Amino acid sequence: MGKVSKIFWIILACYIILGIITFFTQPYSEFSQKTYAFLYAPVVNFFTDWQLFYQVLFIIGIVFVIVSDGLIIPLALWHYFKSKKLESKEKIKFWLPITILIPAYNEEVNLARTIETCYKARYQGDKEIIVINDGSTDKTAEIAEKYVEKGWCELINRINGGKTAAINTGLISARGEIIVVIDGDGIIKEDALEELVKKFQRPEVGAVAGNIKVGNRYNIVTKIQHLEYIRDINIPRRAFRMMNSVMIVPGPLGGFRRDLLYSVGRYDKDTKTEDFDVTVKILKSRHHVIEVSQTAIAYTESPTTWSGLWKQRMRWYGGMFETLRKHKDATTFSFAKYGNLGRFGGWYTFVSLTIIPVLELFIFAGLVGWIVMLIMGLPLSLPLLLISFFSFIAIEFVLTIIALLMDGESLWYAAWAPAFIFPYRQFLNVIKIIAFFKVHVFKKPIKWVKVERKGLKLDENAGVSAHEESGRS
Repeated sequence: MGKVSKIFWIILACYIILGIITFFTQPYSEFSQKTYAFLYAPVVNFFTDWQLFYQVLFIIGIVFVIVSDGLIIPLALWHYFKSKKLESKEKIKFWLPITILIPAYNEEVNLARTIETCYKARYQGDKEIIVINDGSTDKTAEIAEKYVEKGWCELINRINGGKTAAINTGLISARGEIIVVIDGDGIIKEDALEELVKKFQRPEVGAVAGNIKVGNRYNIVTKIQHLEYIRDINIPRRAFRMMNSVMIVPGPLGGFRRDLLYSVGRYDKDTKTEDFDVTVKILKSRHHVIEVSQTAIAYTESPTTWSGLWKQRMRWYGGMFETLRKHKDATTFSFAKYGNLGRFGGWYTFVSLTIIPVLELFIFAGLVGWIVMLIMGLPLSLPLLLISFFSFIAIEFVLTIIALLMDGESLWYAAWAPAFIFPYRQFLNVIKIIAFFKVHVFKKPIKWVKVERKGLKLDENAGVSAHEESGRS
């Protein structure tokens, strides 16, 4: 605990103790009466007047949204126009040898198409594909063997040790200068590898984050997730790039210089978000730039049910809290040692996982309470209710339009913005809060729970993947 935080807690403890003393000694001391009336009565009145309390929380929430988006959106737009100009000039002069690592555990549904899209992806340089079967109990190994016989890939079978162990095993055999990591349930576009390697033409670039999209957009849950990927993942990632603090090179598609991965110690298994952890390790090394490619696109299969989404996000957010705790020296308690990782990226991530979810839940609980009061005919300020509700809807709708335009997606997805705000994002906010308590208060380990897969296929017209029951060729 730092010196400033110690002073804060000492002052707060003294304030509480003095409040208790003055409350009980008011009948006997004029000093206690005046002290309590001056220092404590306004605070007590504030917390007991729920309307005033809610209004203040609402204002604080709006300020957080305005400050957050007021910072993120301009940076994202800056990146959009800058990258669009640069990408039109980017050419591949050096066809660096690449190795594609596909860690796979029980991926019989999707693995065939993952291998096929990687093999058929355009690339004039040396390209090798290594599938690491992490002790699968289904037909993952059998499917991979078929492509080994064709000469399309190599297969490494190992006992189950988790995704990080699988990737590290693949790294040992990798011969490429650039390592591309792709999840066993993903599909990449034909030009994805070329778009990644374009960024590596600059020697200072050590890693490149791909653009991940939801492939199975066939029900409400997955369509809203598609909007979330564009609105709440892509926009901040663009902004982080302009601040030289891209926090996550995503597991479904990311590229790394092989020597850089070895220099930071490869992948660790002490968190459940290995992509977040290894990215922070690279940022802490401060030797390379992490780039973002919006044109290197991969499609992933997202959970199709609320229960599946709950399991996935509990791992995501719990793993992110584990990673923030592991790297607290760089992500929340350093303002100079690690550059913008400590000054911007780490703090933004921490606040978005802790403070903003609580504020949003308070705000929407208050809105629901106002609606109930309106139905019951109780007196309330209807204009304030309408302003509160529609201001959030309007802000999110505008931001959604901007995000869709930058990502080249159909504006029809903006119709999902109200459902994205409620109940979807509040559902995620509950998970974030529970994950925080699970990791930081109850010290419970985060478990890796595999989400059921139904399979992806490429839609030749839309260029995205769609649902089907079997993913085997």
